[in-house]
Parts: sequence; structure tokens; C-alpha cells
Amino acid sequence: MTARPPELVKALTAAAGPLADLGVPVATQVPGTRPARFIRVVTTGGSEIADYALAQPTALIECWAAKTADAYELAANAWIALRATEGVEIGPGLWVQEARVTLPVDFPDTHSGSPRWQFIFNPIVAQEETP
Repeated sequence: MTARPPELVKALTAAAGPLADLGVPVATQVPGTRPARFIRVVTTGGSEIADYALAQPTALIECWAAKTADAYELAANAWIALRATEGVEIGPGLWVQEARVTLPVDFPDTHSGSPRWQFIFNPIVAQEETP
């Protein structure tokens, strides 16, 4: 048996994923026509943990809005939602053993000046085994 990399971004952007209840689009790219509020999820790597076939994938969660206060509110709600994933299956075979998140930071988009708050989600997850 071989472990395959966990599909964290796919799980986070799924229609039934842990960010789905926030009422905003969640995607891996900034939409061409930007909605007033949305979340972008980007993989930033991660690492394998030798013990017990675990991995620690890492994703950047960017929360965009027209106003800084609204971007912060969206980031705070996304942060709460992801912290609540501990002990939960967030995608097929993707069980979160420990939900780890950094604190949100104010990081406006340099190209558009649009308000954006972001944080890192790097949970410890069980890896899917493949034949």
C-alpha cells in the first residue's frame, strides 16, 4: 500500500465542504467578474508525517470583500469553520485529526487594492491508502 497526497483544496472548495455554509463563492481562482465577497483557496504544500500514515497539507485561505471590515468578518467566520473540522471527514477519506490554523492577517491585494484577509490552514489528516 502507498499513501497518496491528500486533496485538501478539493475538499475545501467542494459544494459540501467546510466553507460552504458561509454563503460566498469558494474557489481556487479569483473570478473574472469578482463578487462582492468570496474565498480563494490555494495549496501551499505541506509535509508527510512518518507516524501512522498522516500528512499535514497546507492551504492559504484568502477572504475578499469590498470593505476591510467585511473581509475580516469573512476570514473570522472561515477560521471558525476550519477550526471546527477536528475529528471530521471533510472529503472522501480525508479525516482531520487536528485542525491547525494561523491567525488571520490583513493583506490587501497589491494589484487592485481590494481588501483581503488571509490565514493558513494546515491540518493533520489521515492519508488515503492506495493499492
